[in-house]
Amino acid sequence: MDNKPSTDINRWLVGILLIVILIAGGYLRFVGLDWDAEQHLHPDERFLTMVESSLLPVQNIGEYFDTSMSTLNPNNQGHSFYVYGTLPIFMVRYLAEWLGFTGYGNIYLVGRSLSAVMDLLSIVLVFFIGTRLYNRKVGLIGAAFSAFAVLQIQQSHFFTVDTFATFFTLLAVYFAVEVITGKDDQVDLVSYLSFGIALGMAVASKINAAPVAITLPLAGLIYWSRLPEERKDQLAPKIFFYLILAALVSLLTFRIFQPYAFRGPGFFNFAFNENWVSGLKSLRAQTSGDVDYPPALQWASRPIWFSFKNMVLWGLGLPYGILAWSGFGLMGWKMFSERSWKPHLVIWVWTGFYFTWQSLQWNSTMRYQLPIYPLLAVFAGWILVELWSKLQNSPLQLLKSKEIVSVLRAALAAGGIFTLLFTAGWAFSFSRIYTSPHPRVAATRWMFQNIPGPATLIIDTDDGSTQQLLTYPEGKIIQQESSWLTTFEMKESGSLTAVYFPEIINENPSVNPLTLEIILNDQEGVVLDSESGWFSFDLGKSEGYINFSAPVASSAG
Repeated sequence: MDNKPSTDINRWLVGILLIVILIAGGYLRFVGLDWDAEQHLHPDERFLTMVESSLLPVQNIGEYFDTSMSTLNPNNQGHSFYVYGTLPIFMVRYLAEWLGFTGYGNIYLVGRSLSAVMDLLSIVLVFFIGTRLYNRKVGLIGAAFSAFAVLQIQQSHFFTVDTFATFFTLLAVYFAVEVITGKDDQVDLVSYLSFGIALGMAVASKINAAPVAITLPLAGLIYWSRLPEERKDQLAPKIFFYLILAALVSLLTFRIFQPYAFRGPGFFNFAFNENWVSGLKSLRAQTSGDVDYPPALQWASRPIWFSFKNMVLWGLGLPYGILAWSGFGLMGWKMFSERSWKPHLVIWVWTGFYFTWQSLQWNSTMRYQLPIYPLLAVFAGWILVELWSKLQNSPLQLLKSKEIVSVLRAALAAGGIFTLLFTAGWAFSFSRIYTSPHPRVAATRWMFQNIPGPATLIIDTDDGSTQQLLTYPEGKIIQQESSWLTTFEMKESGSLTAVYFPEIINENPSVNPLTLEIILNDQEGVVLDSESGWFSFDLGKSEGYINFSAPVASSAG
């Protein structure tokens, strides 16, 4: 009874700290979400934005599963080569429909926001996995490291499927952990079925998530191995049956959330869609170096440690990377030397397998390792708590060498705090790239402001004079009977004062000077102003301004 108030306080403290971690992680993921100023500079994201803005909600469930007719099928909307999962684009599309942001110019922001939310949910799962397998200290420290992982922050700023796939993959691992930590007297069917749902959703987000299926049989084996001998024979058939049920549930879930991987038109047609299969084969060829695909050439002759080096140096940061992989190594040594493999096997085998698999790929890009980043945070939290516990119960303590133990524990605490603070600082520094204009956007703006086009608007704003280029068709010749008509949208609020022509070529030398007339209409066709300018030609060329007698005020857009 005396310990209950203290326990309640600890729980409240852990809850408050977790909220603080999520707030910090949320800030890092949402800051500068429109980092490219609507220019769609990420190629994969640009493709998904094109897909999303072309999709239309279906009218009924029958249309949803009709592969050849569904308006949610990218293949039916002009995108014949679509190899991503469909669950993320369904989630984004229906959320955008609800918000009213379904156009090409704004739906990508819905995708980026949801991508950031999915990664925040992965941080929560890190806490629950660490807490369930070990204790709340491991869960809390792991969540903090995951919140500050730079690659997770970067991917949260992109509308791609990666954070979705990572969350559902991690969710499957969590339910495998639930199986491991279940009660000895009963096999938890809910955990098995939940794993099947999470697995199906992960694969419906990205096909590369499929290998996480190995974690459930491993979890079932661990659970079975710790049963009393008299219970093993009784529960083995039930565990095997639940594994079969989980597999069936995962298939049904994949059928629901990746419906166009199948021929259809009905739900019960499970024959694979040939177009989907051929797309995956083509993608594999492009990314494996088997075909002469230009974007894949950058991966030629990459060493086997390329992915690991980039992960440690950039994706995690050097101190955090060393700590996380040290935790992975220590856990492996502990499993095999002390035979205490039961609580660790699932996360250790899955992390090691997936890391090795992706490192051996032709395109061993750092981004493809994202599904194991949250678990590396668990290893980082685990090694700090494990070493702290070992020092507390070390032989030095028994030999009354408490001063040495105190020094070692202080060094461990200082190292852990330094690593976390360094990682947080690295994450904050990285996030500053989203608070200033993207270099390509900044360069474009500079060119617009300093390099005039064939016809350039001169606009007075509160910050001074600026210019806006008008599009001019190449080879267009303006004649009295053939004028030039163009439309434009004001990029900044201000007063339109003049139109500047940096170079006018007179193709009729017998007429000199020439008169050029400008008529300015609004959206309704009402004439706002009409001005003329005289241009004299020296060697057939001229330049100059046509000024508006009364500047035309207009708002951006």
